[in-house]
Amino acid sequence: MITRIASVLALIALLCSSSILHAAEPLRILFIGNSYTAVNNLPDMVGQLAAQGGHAVTVMASAPGGMTLQAQSTFPPTVDLIKQGNWDYVVLQEQSQLPSFPDEQVEQQFYPNVKKLDALIHEYSPCAQVILYVTWGRKNGDQQNGAFFPPVATYEGMDSLLTLRYSNAADTIGALLSPVGPLWHAIRDSFPNVEMYQPDESHPTLSGTYAAACSFYALLFGESVESLNVGVDVSPEVALAFQQLARIIVADKQAYWSRFVKHVDASFTIDSSRTAQTYVGFTNTSVHADHYLWDFGDGTTDTSQSPLHEFAAGTHTVCLTAYRHCDSVTMCDTIEVTTTSVHEDTASRAMLYPNPASTVLTIADIEAAQYVVIDLAGGEVLRGVCPSPASTIDVSTLASGMYYVVVTTSTSRSVHPLVIVAE
Repeated sequence: MITRIASVLALIALLCSSSILHAAEPLRILFIGNSYTAVNNLPDMVGQLAAQGGHAVTVMASAPGGMTLQAQSTFPPTVDLIKQGNWDYVVLQEQSQLPSFPDEQVEQQFYPNVKKLDALIHEYSPCAQVILYVTWGRKNGDQQNGAFFPPVATYEGMDSLLTLRYSNAADTIGALLSPVGPLWHAIRDSFPNVEMYQPDESHPTLSGTYAAACSFYALLFGESVESLNVGVDVSPEVALAFQQLARIIVADKQAYWSRFVKHVDASFTIDSSRTAQTYVGFTNTSVHADHYLWDFGDGTTDTSQSPLHEFAAGTHTVCLTAYRHCDSVTMCDTIEVTTTSVHEDTASRAMLYPNPASTVLTIADIEAAQYVVIDLAGGEVLRGVCPSPASTIDVSTLASGMYYVVVTTSTSRSVHPLVIVAE
């Protein structure tokens, strides 16, 4: 008989999370973009803000003018920087117009290259968190393309499409969003006399870049930018206004801008259909994980997704640790295992022969029973009914190895090891 005594705890060890890690080593941040990143040296300004806030960072960038993410994915200097590895954060900024284009074009040119760069980044920096740099609509919209695609002909239309498409991309890869565009929108509404655009109505002035830096600082550290002085040539009144808006829009809503990050959660249940006597079947219900480690509290472990385990009678604390990249979560539960089954008697126990088997297995000494054959990973490979006291089942399709057979009647359930060998 298996009894769940209590859920013990869920230990969260988020080695890479959406909020900043106060590690001994400086945080390594890589910016990949184009002139929107390079003008006024946004990466350096973020580094200065971090230093003012007491955070050690190392910032590097690859941001040639006009570059798309497609071009960046094969651009040797960018690829070499990615291959340095050990990045904590990698910022991706697409060409300023492309994410606002029609759906078909965005589907072909934007989303696939975000995914491509995300895969390359995690190949060399498994713990890295990707940040998508949400840019802004042009001052009076994209007049060049508005005649062909009217939604981008106004600032409001272009700006909203950029935020939407970056959000869609973040959802696809589990990225953070640095909402520079939404922050600019709030500044335009609240301070229309502050010039955010250069004469081309596209690139940022120093004030615009400062606003972008405030967004990144608030996102990375979850802290207010207020009282931090970077020494940029903007008035104290403008700087304070930007800092306050960055707190309200970014720092106070950090959870919203990190909503697409796929945090690991570990959980499991006991599978009664695979549990009998001292055998316990577990169903893994974890999310966003791709590797697992079970500790059964008896000195044994397992890396299967949903294992079947034989315990000694007694109380055991079972812990499941679920992993993805560098996130890990451990969930523990205490169970009590006794040798008393539902209605156990010797006459109702099934017999399996031959064992080892190759093509045919006989289940004897039991009538009107259901059987399930389970592999060591906990997966069901065969299921059927034994209508007579000695029924045979075809096991010729099973690969050589170790299995378990769970035999169930209306009054009993038993679990039997089974070995399949090739003829």
